[in-house]
Parts: sequence; structure tokens; C-alpha cells
Amino acid sequence: MTMALGLVCIQPQWTTAVDHIRAAMGFVKTDRQEVGKPRILTVDRPGRNKRRRQTRRLYKSFGYRDANSPKEQLDEYPPAVFLENYGKAHMTPIDTEHNRESGRDIKDQITGPGSTRVVNAVYHDGDQIEMHIPSPFVDSRLFCKDAF
Repeated sequence: MTMALGLVCIQPQWTTAVDHIRAAMGFVKTDRQEVGKPRILTVDRPGRNKRRRQTRRLYKSFGYRDANSPKEQLDEYPPAVFLENYGKAHMTPIDTEHNRESGRDIKDQITGPGSTRVVNAVYHDGDQIEMHIPSPFVDSRLFCKDAF
């Protein structure tokens, strides 16, 4: 049995990132990319660059458009830092600020706020987390903060 050791919460104010994660998980109708991406994710930092390159290559092979504006960046779910990305993440262009802030949010939650040192990480390679998207209708900050 797999058990999540931690919880990572994506804040609802990053709407395009939240919408993308919901689409990748299969909660909303999306394009022809594979959906049903997992909520339970395994931290695996060493393979992230290779997975990111593989995902981008696969995305472009489908003929999808790249982010063609400074206001957009390609977002991937699951993020490359997680093993379940497998180089086959769901990708889509989203608002640049939302991509950066949600990415920083995830990084801070798995590595520790402001930390760049894996040695001091909250979660280490092999640890599992559950990706949680709070409802925009409920203040779930306390749930996310105190869940574990």
C-alpha cells in the first residue's frame, strides 16, 4: 500500500496553474493529451532535467504550440521533480506569473521556504506527497498547513 507522507497544496490564486493541474488529473475536459495524472507523487530530484527535456520533446512532437508570449510559459504536471512525470507530463502554456509562483510554492513546500539546499529538505528523494488543490470556495489554508 502506498501512503503519502506529506501534502503539497497549490494555492487557488494561481488560477491557470490550478486549472492545468485539474485538467491533467482528468477533472475537467482537456485536449488530446493523456489525462488521469496521479495525485500521489514521489520526489526524485536527480532525474528532473531529463524528464523535463523528454516531456518538452514529446509535447512538441504532438504539434502543440509553445508558449509564444512573454506572458506565458509551458507548465507541466506532474512537475519534473516528481518521478511520476516519466517524461510524459501533461503540458500547456499558462500565465507566466502563475507558473513561477505555483512552482515556487511547490518547491518551498518540498524543500523548505527559501531553501535551495536539498540537505535541509522537508521531503527527500523517495518521499511521497499528495498534491492537493484547495477549493476556491473554502479557505483551506489551515487544512493545508495542519494536515500532517
